[in-house]
Amino acid sequence: MLKSDSIINRISVILLLIINTFFVVKYGYRYTNSTLLVVPITLLYLAVLISVIFYINNNLLPFNIGNKKYYYWGLLLLGILLITFMNITPETTRVGRLPAINEWLGNFINGKFPYRAESNPSGFPFLFFITAPFYLLGNVGYLEVFGLLLFVLIIINNSHYRKELLTKIVLLFLSLPIYYELMVRSELLTNITLYLAVVIPIYSILSKQENKLVFISGAIIMGMLLSTRLIVGLLLFLFLIFLFRNDLKKFFLFGIISFTVFVFTLLPFYLWDSEYFITKGPFSVQLLYLPVWVMAIFLILLIYAGTIISSLREYFFTSGLILFSITLISFLITIKNYGLNNALLNDYFDISYFIFALPFFILSLAEEKYLTNLGKLIFDE
Repeated sequence: MLKSDSIINRISVILLLIINTFFVVKYGYRYTNSTLLVVPITLLYLAVLISVIFYINNNLLPFNIGNKKYYYWGLLLLGILLITFMNITPETTRVGRLPAINEWLGNFINGKFPYRAESNPSGFPFLFFITAPFYLLGNVGYLEVFGLLLFVLIIINNSHYRKELLTKIVLLFLSLPIYYELMVRSELLTNITLYLAVVIPIYSILSKQENKLVFISGAIIMGMLLSTRLIVGLLLFLFLIFLFRNDLKKFFLFGIISFTVFVFTLLPFYLWDSEYFITKGPFSVQLLYLPVWVMAIFLILLIYAGTIISSLREYFFTSGLILFSITLISFLITIKNYGLNNALLNDYFDISYFIFALPFFILSLAEEKYLTNLGKLIFDE
């Protein structure tokens, strides 16, 4: 991959390294309390990661992935290891997402308005309903285990060559954000993975043929996923432009169905406590991260990008760029207002939002059959 001329491969790997650098610097400083030690630690980590990637791409031949059942057995073993990990590592409450989930669901079960919570929950209702089964099992961390296993399954089913698969898996499990997600029982990776698990089959079917069942059920499920975080709305908007740019009727119909389902998931909570839901609920929290004018610019970029994307791989890459850019701009605004040390080291900004882009960049990687600048397929397997 790194040997190829694919800009997508190169940029994806570079941005994955940047995301990991943020985490190494922040948590390296937190555990060493020394900026002098953080620099060699970061350089050593990046050197190891880059060396492993180069070794894979220079020493392995691009054989077909072969019988996938062996990878599924490996996935089962991984699941057992991750569940064991969740049971032996203590929960941490330093990050607010776990307390927010627990408090929201606790209030809801007890008949209290769930958004009236000290933890200030920022997610939309369906995010908490997804988490509810794991909450009832007694360990919200199982949700992240489920999300990670699901993402590995997506990687397996969307890889054509062993080298391609191994590179993606190595980049995933050598990425510090993954272990951060597991340690703090966050659900950011799972949130994006659930979206990917829906959007990939929708594309694979509707890009080839009309299927009313897939169209309607896909729109309904997407409406539910919209009721997790606003960022899903941006991803869906880009996807619909890409998939239905030649059929505006389908574009609007799919969007209307999804939006209607989204509204219906919010309506009970609006009626429950309308004033609090509007002033201090999920909209007010999620819209704090970026100025409206920045979101307007990204909306224009999404429309343009959706008209030029020509493959699902390019959609992954573009989505990763959008998510990375949105998070980076919010990060830079925080740096401007509070300084670099406060933004990066003192928790004035939550760098975990860079995790949103990570799955898209990993799925953007492809073997050398993609040799043009934009990664278009030029010969079959």
